[in-house]
Amino acid sequence: MVNNVKQGILVATANYRKAYPILKSVSKMGLKTIALFHSWKSPVFSKYVSKRYFVTSPYSDEKKYIAELISIVNKEEPLMIIPVGYIDTILISKYKKLLPRNVIIPVPNYETLIKVSRKDLIIKLCDRLGIRYPQTYVVPKISMPAVVKSVYDSSKPKYVFLRETLNEIVSAKKCDVLIQEFIPGIGCGYFALAKDGNVIVDYTHVRIIEKKPSGGPSIFSCLDFNPELLLLGRKIVKELKWTGVIMVEFRRNMETGEYYLLEINPKFWGSLELATSLGIDIPRYLVEAFLFNKKPKPLVRMRRKRCFAWVLSGLYYLKQNPKVWFKMLKEGLSTGFLQTDVHLNDPPELLYLILTMFISILTGKHPALKTNVKGNYRSSLIYLRKTLQEKNIECIVFDLDGTLTKLKIPWSEVKNKLMSKKLIKPWNSIMASLYKSKGKNIYYEINRIVKTYEEKSVEKIRSDHELPILLKELSKIVKYFAVVSKQEKQTLENILSKMGILDIFSVIIGRETEMLRLQQLKEVIKRLKISPEKTLMLGDTIVDISSAVKLNMIPVGITDNPYRFQQFVEYGIPCFKNVKEALKYIILQKRYCS
Repeated sequence: MVNNVKQGILVATANYRKAYPILKSVSKMGLKTIALFHSWKSPVFSKYVSKRYFVTSPYSDEKKYIAELISIVNKEEPLMIIPVGYIDTILISKYKKLLPRNVIIPVPNYETLIKVSRKDLIIKLCDRLGIRYPQTYVVPKISMPAVVKSVYDSSKPKYVFLRETLNEIVSAKKCDVLIQEFIPGIGCGYFALAKDGNVIVDYTHVRIIEKKPSGGPSIFSCLDFNPELLLLGRKIVKELKWTGVIMVEFRRNMETGEYYLLEINPKFWGSLELATSLGIDIPRYLVEAFLFNKKPKPLVRMRRKRCFAWVLSGLYYLKQNPKVWFKMLKEGLSTGFLQTDVHLNDPPELLYLILTMFISILTGKHPALKTNVKGNYRSSLIYLRKTLQEKNIECIVFDLDGTLTKLKIPWSEVKNKLMSKKLIKPWNSIMASLYKSKGKNIYYEINRIVKTYEEKSVEKIRSDHELPILLKELSKIVKYFAVVSKQEKQTLENILSKMGILDIFSVIIGRETEMLRLQQLKEVIKRLKISPEKTLMLGDTIVDISSAVKLNMIPVGITDNPYRFQQFVEYGIPCFKNVKEALKYIILQKRYCS
């Protein structure tokens, strides 16, 4: 029995979901798990906790916390201390000399931790290593959209798409802030365990669903072993001569496929259970490497995508956005409960987690529910109404696929075909691959295959009698209409012709002219000689919206995807579930104005 084992590992503090896989791994090694808690949170009642202590919160009194930690260490005589949270890692490193020398503490020195934790200090590291980093702005030279965050670990980023809200957000931050360029893309993570700059084990993942659609920890993510990301992460580990665990957060630009480093976290990561559930047992490797000088066998890359869903941690979505939660549940259970945080083999922990989650949701005290989604939605429509009534709109620019219509293209089939021909890499999107290869021979081969599928989709287009009527009605008020798309112009004209609306558009920009949405919008402005401030841009992706905002266009989101719809709302973007709904709203407001 674990409880009879004298030798133990102290886990401090265990008030995080990432503490659970640590406790589980250590316990299964036959070692005693001594867990420190500063509040009654899961996994306090887990069967993998051999002994628990309650200590002063390190956030409220660091010296008292350290004093109590030292007392417990002297009493229990653990072989190793594993810090879990950022605050634990920082304080244990800071006061390391006060702890017994024979206790192994696998963390870097305090100065190194501070250097990598401050987001304003890692810019120099990126410059040295040739890693992209979001542009940092100085007031008042700020380009929208922007991200405002603390320079410290608990950054709590706020996303600013409307300049009117910038001052309010900056003043709400109670510490030093960093204002950076917004990167429209997908969250990716590099995770490693290292010793003196040498990687012991590492892997990467991609975020699918986050705590909030506007950003946050993963509640559904997938392992992907991205070699491009592994290369960037290993550069950082080597340069820092890193010891212990480290997580590097990147964002991959959706259009270009380029990676931007957002922050370095010198601690265990919230998605740790994704790795441990698939046999990448980082806590075990940590203990074996630092206690027994043992290295794990090289990881075997998994042939198919493997994911993990925190369906209980994300239970608040059931109240806020049910379709997102049920999607996560379906995906998570596709491989069984082992790929979810529903720990059926640990009843005390499971029952306590469910009870505390339900109470926090029903009482509205869950942090994720503090975002007033309905209030934000109303505010965004008020902003749009005011803008439409005050400005003389000269032009409306539309994205095509997902906005004006939905092309029935089996993109997963297209990507599999391109991968089978070794034309694109699994971790790259089709459009990013086209962008990267433009001007090269491989571009024409990718383009030929993609175009074949796009042309087939034209046959499936069905005319909508209401849409042409709405556009013609709006043409009495608005002088120009334009389309920007990732499809080629000839395909676009065929689609618009079949929809019965081709003659309405003054400008049509396809990928052969420009690949990036920002450049496509600039081309529209150039050709029509219009004012961006008097131009509406209707699109279904965050790339559409952020590109429009950069040019001072008026953004409008169009999507029936519940996760993306909430994302638009959280960013303060006026949005509608379909283009006809948006057009009716615009017509109504312009009529009211006239």
